[in-house]
Amino acid sequence: MYYFATLEEMLIEALRFANDRFLDQALREAEGRPTARSQLLRLIELGMPSDPAEEPHSQWLLWLDVWARSPRNPTVDIYRRELEGHWMAAYARMSSAARRPASSARATPMTSPFGCRP
Repeated sequence: MYYFATLEEMLIEALRFANDRFLDQALREAEGRPTARSQLLRLIELGMPSDPAEEPHSQWLLWLDVWARSPRNPTVDIYRRELEGHWMAAYARMSSAARRPASSARATPMTSPFGCRP
């Protein structure tokens, strides 16, 4: 902790490192899917929490700490919003691509796996 002035700084930098790496990997994996819809669904699947027992170095443990500190620490809250924004932007880009028609002849609205329209 000598490099960081506070525990919160160390936590944020650890999460930033883990999150950026994980998001890059998730986007590469999702973009390998054949359709925009399947890409979006894969990104959502990858963004869900994993079982810490199966993945002991999961970034979700860091997210839990950040979420717990965020309401009481404005600095942590600013960085939490920034990191969450990376995911929201990725979902928005893929969602936009999934809504575009494959051909201009006829567009069919995308439905979620739960049967509701976005």
